[in-house]
Amino acid sequence: MSQERPKVLVLGASGGVGSLVYSSLEKTELYDVTGTYFQHPKSDLVFCDIHDRENLKRVIGGCQPKYILNFAGLAQEKLCQNEKQRAYETNVSGVENIVRLSSDYSINLMYPSTINVFSGYTHNEICDEKTHPLTKADSIYGQNKIEAEKIVQSSSLVWAIPRTDLVLSPEFGITKLFEKNQFAQIRINAIRFPVFIESYSIYIQSFIENPFEAAGITHLISSEFKNGVSLVNLAEIIIKRFNLADSSEIISGTTELIPRTDKKSPMPIYVDNQANTLATEKRLFVSTPRY
Repeated sequence: MSQERPKVLVLGASGGVGSLVYSSLEKTELYDVTGTYFQHPKSDLVFCDIHDRENLKRVIGGCQPKYILNFAGLAQEKLCQNEKQRAYETNVSGVENIVRLSSDYSINLMYPSTINVFSGYTHNEICDEKTHPLTKADSIYGQNKIEAEKIVQSSSLVWAIPRTDLVLSPEFGITKLFEKNQFAQIRINAIRFPVFIESYSIYIQSFIENPFEAAGITHLISSEFKNGVSLVNLAEIIIKRFNLADSSEIISGTTELIPRTDKKSPMPIYVDNQANTLATEKRLFVSTPRY
């Protein structure tokens, strides 16, 4: 008799990271996965509105998951800043609905978070799993995340909160920005702590397989970036790894755009030599990488 596959509900499976996680779990064929959408319908996903507790309850009751991975939310900082009420209702009140229903059904919850919970200006302090977020993050998005993290942590659930900086994948994010615009304008001193989507997926599977061991707050950083990487160097890594061009060409102090004509042409990386070092190295975010 075959063992029943763990049931996993991926909220926000039509979004950037959520869609990649949903596809990754589906491909393993190890889990019974249900994904949801809100504004972007897909034939293999179920509609779910986390603002509406009754709708969310019906979705949860329908698939009866043992695990919920919540990627539903507003992550665009500018949008959150301009539409504060909408951001709060989604990123905080929506999470509260998820936590309450997860408690009612004894569901293990993974709530993805972000380094935006820290103030942008850490004054070169080290931020890791033990660092307490400031009560006032720099952005509305960060403030929402702080409040939502507290809701999750104060619950009786088995929960995991992975915090990330940049999630790297050829399908979305900074990679698509390069590919779409054929160039990148980068502050030379900016330091980031990315994680490749493959490492993120491994972490998620570890939570599903052994939730008590993976529970808690974890800073997800791919091992090659454990000490941080400048955006200039990261751009070159992305261009090479995802085959956006055969080579890259760093161009300083120019506003002239030189788009590539094909993938064999160099990918230009435009560097701002006047970048403020303190402002661009503001997120010093390190931990011992687990993946």
